[in-house]
Amino acid sequence: MTERDERKRRQDRDRMRALRASRRAAGVCVGCAGPLPAGGYRCAECRAKAARQMAAIRLFHRERGRCPRCGEQDFDRRWKQCAGCRDRGAARERARLARLREVGAGAL
Repeated sequence: MTERDERKRRQDRDRMRALRASRRAAGVCVGCAGPLPAGGYRCAECRAKAARQMAAIRLFHRERGRCPRCGEQDFDRRWKQCAGCRDRGAARERARLARLREVGAGAL
């Protein structure tokens, strides 16, 4: 990828981030700028579309023997995810449980 292409890609990414942030602040769907149901950042249609796209990406990676979550090549088929994704997931779960303990969410 040339430097010009990379610069254009960064500009597009930054522009889309700013657009999503402004839509989030306005309380509308970040995908289509339509009305939002209570909670979340996407309307039902955009949520369904994003779910279909992610399912296609996971299938694409899985068919090629890669980690379905990140696409990492070094993937042990005995697990559903690569070691890095498993570690990040475990860290997220530990942090979630710690937050629940802080607010006294009862017996875990």
